[in-house]
Amino acid sequence: MIQKIQKIQKMQKRLTIKKIPFEQIDFNDKTYHLRPESDSDDAAVNDLASSIQFCGILHPPIVLVREDRNHTIIAGRRRLSIYRHQAAAKVCHCLVVPAAATPLDCWQLFFEEGLLGPAWSLIVKARFLDKIITTDGGREEDALRFMERLGLPANSHHLRKIIALTELEAPLVSAAQQGTISEKTALAMTAMSFRDRLAVFELISDLRLSVSNQRRLIQTCLELCRRESTSIHAVLSSREIMNILAEQAVSLPQQTVCLMKYLQNRQFPRLSVAEEEFKAWQDRLQLPKWASVSHTPAFEKDRVCLNLDFSNRGRLTEFLRHFPEL
Repeated sequence: MIQKIQKIQKMQKRLTIKKIPFEQIDFNDKTYHLRPESDSDDAAVNDLASSIQFCGILHPPIVLVREDRNHTIIAGRRRLSIYRHQAAAKVCHCLVVPAAATPLDCWQLFFEEGLLGPAWSLIVKARFLDKIITTDGGREEDALRFMERLGLPANSHHLRKIIALTELEAPLVSAAQQGTISEKTALAMTAMSFRDRLAVFELISDLRLSVSNQRRLIQTCLELCRRESTSIHAVLSSREIMNILAEQAVSLPQQTVCLMKYLQNRQFPRLSVAEEEFKAWQDRLQLPKWASVSHTPAFEKDRVCLNLDFSNRGRLTEFLRHFPEL
């Protein structure tokens, strides 16, 4: 570790701030651009543009000198693009990395500069770790070291799970980056077949499922697949689910409730029958609106609980006078 720190410090001494003509910066080279192309935070871009217009670029972008004397952007692509178009400038002060720097040196600089900005999504972390391993001179040991600083479990098994995210299709990557699908959902999708994860993705997108419902959907589908020796695609292509999704007069939240109820009934048929019987019995009691009856979880016991809701303590006191034995 001491040798690595000394190496970084030695490289930092060779970094210089220079005026680099925009014509010598290769904006088409996206070696160090890890965010999905569809990821665009308009509010953040507008804020950055306003800041640059007011006081210029305070934190210089980092560029790497290439053998052809052009420069590859390591960090600060958005700052450079805004400054180039906004100020109609021809040059920009940049922190220049010498051509002798190794790819791992550049990724180290990319990482340190990235710590100054917003927290990385899991997709960006996955792409970064993949770059560390696949770049010249990169090793799993280096990736594990970065995982610790990224707040991830630093072990080979988790590293493989994270890097598998880089193999997902572009729409799924974009959805994970934007939060349409949760990080745990994205990780679960890496173990699915193409048809299965596409079926899950389409359902999540169509119904705009919350994180908790995404988790319930995947857990239930996996359980049904194990029990029935089928696929997630087959489960989600059932006639019942197609009918639920085709109901135009029902809102998305109502469709979600119907979907989850159907899956629960299919996963726990006996429990569903017990729920229906209990509801019918409760209806026959004809309780007032301020009273209800509940059962034990999964009907593990025959015990039931009477729940009474009083608007104030006085109402409760008056009620108890009719039952002195309580």
